[in-house]
Amino acid sequence: MKNQTNITIPSKIKPAVYRKIQEDYDLRLKIAADTGKREITIYQNAYRSSDRIENVFLIKSFQRHTGWTDEEIFEENVSEIIDAI
Repeated sequence: MKNQTNITIPSKIKPAVYRKIQEDYDLRLKIAADTGKREITIYQNAYRSSDRIENVFLIKSFQRHTGWTDEEIFEENVSEIIDAI
C-alpha cells in the first residue's frame, strides 16, 4: 500500500488509540508492514497525536490487529463512513 494518499476519517480518535500505538512495538511493526510506513514514523505520529493516525488504511490495520471496534477507537460513531470505504 505504498504511495497512498492520506485519506482521513472525519472524526476524533480517542487518546487510548495513540497510547496503544506508542506502547505496543509489535503492533507498530504490523501496521508498518500493512501501510508501507516505517515503525518509527508511526510511533512519532502517535506521540504527537498527529492527524496522520486518522488514515483509513492505518485505522483498518489497527482494528485488524487489535480487534477494537469503532466505538473503542472514535469519539463519535463513524461506522457508516468506514463501511462505505
